[in-house]
Amino acid sequence: MAGIVLDHISKTFADGTVAVSDVSLAIADGEFFILLGPSGCGKSTLLNMIVGLETVSLGSIKVDGQIVNNVDPKDRNMAMVFQSYALYPHMNVRQNMEFPLKLAGMEKREIARKVHRAASILELEDLLERMPRALSGGQRQRVAMGRAIVREPHAFLLDEPLSNLDAKLRFQMRAEMKGLQKKLGTTMVYVTHDQTEAMTLGDRLVLLRQGKIQQIGTPRELYSAPRNLFVAGFIGSPAMNFLPAEVKDNHLRLPMVQIPLEQLSPGEIKPGHYIAGIRPEHMYCTDDGQRPPHAFQVKVEIIEWLGADAYVHFETDKGDWSSPISPFPDELGRKMTREGGVAMTARLDPSRKITSGESLTLAINQEKIHLFDISSGLRKKNVIKHTGWA
Repeated sequence: MAGIVLDHISKTFADGTVAVSDVSLAIADGEFFILLGPSGCGKSTLLNMIVGLETVSLGSIKVDGQIVNNVDPKDRNMAMVFQSYALYPHMNVRQNMEFPLKLAGMEKREIARKVHRAASILELEDLLERMPRALSGGQRQRVAMGRAIVREPHAFLLDEPLSNLDAKLRFQMRAEMKGLQKKLGTTMVYVTHDQTEAMTLGDRLVLLRQGKIQQIGTPRELYSAPRNLFVAGFIGSPAMNFLPAEVKDNHLRLPMVQIPLEQLSPGEIKPGHYIAGIRPEHMYCTDDGQRPPHAFQVKVEIIEWLGADAYVHFETDKGDWSSPISPFPDELGRKMTREGGVAMTARLDPSRKITSGESLTLAINQEKIHLFDISSGLRKKNVIKHTGWA
């Protein structure tokens, strides 16, 4: 196993493009660490610098306390697993797994032992004589992992290894990948743009944007306490709803409802304009007999029924007050409607019969409302206290 430390790493290409800017992080021995972000954020470049396929412009990379900036990739004892599997089509499974060991000059008996062990771990014993063309996508990915496992590296570096698989197979392979990492106990650094993969696989993750770190933490930390608007909007599915908000006259005012300020922790929120963030799962249906003071009515526009969930889409009214954030910043998806309201999504119990065009009464779990500074996009560390309503 290996601890990996990145100390103020930057990468600038010859044309002046800055792919990674001043990234510092520490990956612990045996940790499953995720590099997450949209396309072009620098995550693959960062992975390539760790393994040695890209040079470092500034900063240092340490593995087990030793700086490896100028160490050749083959001498870093790290194994890469690529999105494309990169199997040799003219070799069967056994030969593909043996190949890196033969290149290293290892004895035949030791090669056989390592291949047998890896095949047993990955349940490939019955496939060793098959050619890659006779394998499914999931089987090919396991062979690619097996070719990495036989090297017994300090760390595995995986660059979107599940992207070519269909949705059902990705779900299966995620579980297998997590179990494999726990069984091996080896450090894994995993690149993905899929936040579901990141949330389900990672012990910790770093979310990148334009080559810069937005937040480092556990999946739960990024979901529950996003540092800024970008993190809040990227983590979670469906995405967080963003609305203009105002603190005025002892109320938190949203386009569709007002929440009395006595429910807020005193002194933490000053009067003024904010961006409010509400996750779809933090709204719920209510009825007139048990209607909390922060309930509001909406007209259902579209329903997506997923079996275990129902995603209900609706629009808020414009409201009777102005806000300086119309339209929203680009990272919020510009969800303002033509009428000046906001397009929103609620994740509701599918057992309740809901139809398009229906008038629905919703309420917010007010303890889960996030407020963000308009200028910086940073989350305000306010807490809306529990008042007896969900």
